[in-house]
Amino acid sequence: MATMPSDAMWAVEDLLRKATKTKTGKMKIRRIHVDKLLGSNARTRDIGKPRADIVWGCVAEMITMKLHINKDMALTTSHLELLRAKGRVTREGAPQGEAHRVELRGSIVTWLKENEEKKGDQPYLVRPGKLNQLKGARQKTLSSRGKGAALMATMTLLAAEGIATLQRTPSKGKKKGKWSKWIEDSAEWMVGAEWITEEEREELVRKARLTASRYEIVGEPELRVLNLGEGWRSIARAVQKHYPTARVVGVDKRGFTWTGYVEGYITAEVMHDWTQKSSAEGSDLITALSKKAAVPVGAWDVIDLEPECTLFSTANVQNVSRGCTHGKHLDSPANLASMTPERLAKERADYAQARAGVVTQLLSLERHPDLAFLLENPSESELWYLPEVLEIIQRNPGWVIREIDRCAYGRREKKPTKIMTNRPAWIPRGRTGNGRCRAGKCTGWLTPSGQTEHPGQTCPNSKEKGLDTGDKRGGRNEKAQKAVKNALEEELIEEMYRMIL
Repeated sequence: MATMPSDAMWAVEDLLRKATKTKTGKMKIRRIHVDKLLGSNARTRDIGKPRADIVWGCVAEMITMKLHINKDMALTTSHLELLRAKGRVTREGAPQGEAHRVELRGSIVTWLKENEEKKGDQPYLVRPGKLNQLKGARQKTLSSRGKGAALMATMTLLAAEGIATLQRTPSKGKKKGKWSKWIEDSAEWMVGAEWITEEEREELVRKARLTASRYEIVGEPELRVLNLGEGWRSIARAVQKHYPTARVVGVDKRGFTWTGYVEGYITAEVMHDWTQKSSAEGSDLITALSKKAAVPVGAWDVIDLEPECTLFSTANVQNVSRGCTHGKHLDSPANLASMTPERLAKERADYAQARAGVVTQLLSLERHPDLAFLLENPSESELWYLPEVLEIIQRNPGWVIREIDRCAYGRREKKPTKIMTNRPAWIPRGRTGNGRCRAGKCTGWLTPSGQTEHPGQTCPNSKEKGLDTGDKRGGRNEKAQKAVKNALEEELIEEMYRMIL
């Protein structure tokens, strides 16, 4: 709300008119004019202290009230609101909590816009793991403004505005159960912190509770899945279809695809750097990820692992002569001649990280033999022949490797794949009865020469055998080329889960 001009505002306006050389009418205020005023000692008695908050607060009021024109200052609506709030605190003695509320609201909305994606016009649905990330990202700002209570208060404000809400009822922490009254308790805290008045509390709670009740997922999930790797969440997509209330946690070392956010089948995300200490050095991966995702270690029903197949792919050998290969073929003469030292260093680091990541994952699986897992990679992937991987597999006789052809599960190309699991009850079947390519029963057919041909290919070079990229969603195709090449077929996922659960 704009305020009536105060003595400080008249003093600031008077000084700005001199700086802009505007005697009457609307001023065109530039940043240089404000800086000149801030650096001047003139009229300090009239403006008061802290000088910067008062000056900027007055400028923000003038611009918001459209008394004068902002000529070159990059001031967003939320930034103007914060400047005005700080100005009211120093100029008029408004509660400090008012400025804290405005500042945290703007900061958290900015974070949500940069790190979350919402579906259509619905609010941002903040998942349990995402709430922890948000708290960590804004820790410095929260530390002097109420810490965790201030974060939940801001979420309550955003829920009342229909901007964001929590996807699930939060936990009280330390095994104290669900915090079902988080909105009511946060509103009470806001009154005490002078964020809102007592008169505003009832309406705020009503609106926030209305938003939460509309979008909140109630009850325990029927399935908990931990999805590790850089896959495009094909497993999560299929799981959500067959288990609508499943909680799927996606883990990646450098970020997440937004497709899952749009469709709603990723219910939490965890950022994890695979270069962190391996479990052999005392840090257990599954335990660490479970803590980040706020899920008890023993509560996972399935752990899916999708190691970086690009770096381990034997298809890289085809690119050696072109100098654009990865993985173990990186040091080919063509690569060394064409790549910059920086690019070579990055590629080597990525390859080392991928190998270390696989070892870290497998060592952690050894520590949790009761947890069901599935690990997939192309049949000829270097992963299956890495000495460190072979050593771990050999000392775990309960782990089995099944080989399938993905065309037997509806894929447009054959793409032979190996899947390792500690649940030997799964015997591949698919459309062909044994999970392998069989012309006439898989997606392929026999040619006159007796060869099996398929309607698609992994790396298409023609429109006839191109990959289906799907519909446009959230600014990108739901089935972008990389997604289709790496996605597991729904029929395959359904069969595996049915047999191992």
